[in-house]
Amino acid sequence: MDKDKQVSTAWLLGSILKNMRNLKASETGEERELIVNEIRNAVDELESIRMYFNSVNDPELLDYAIYREKAAILRLSYLLKKAKYDNEILKSTNM
Repeated sequence: MDKDKQVSTAWLLGSILKNMRNLKASETGEERELIVNEIRNAVDELESIRMYFNSVNDPELLDYAIYREKAAILRLSYLLKKAKYDNEILKSTNM
C-alpha cells in the first residue's frame, strides 16, 4: 500500500471512530449496536478489498478490486451519514 493510500485509510478510520463516538448513548441499544456493527463490517470489508488489491497482478482483477473498493467506500459513506443523521434526529427530539 502506498503512502497516500495509508494516509487515506488512516483518515477514514479516524473519521469513522469519531462518528461512532458521536452516536448518542440515549439511542436504543439495539439500533445503536446495529449501525455500529454495520460500520465495523464495512471497514473490515474495505480492508479486505485493499489486501486483495495488493495481492493480485492481473489487470482485470485489479479493475475488479478497484470497483469493489469504490462500492465499499460508498456504502461506508452512506452508513456514516445515516449514523450522523440518526444522531441529529435524536438530539432534536430530546431538547
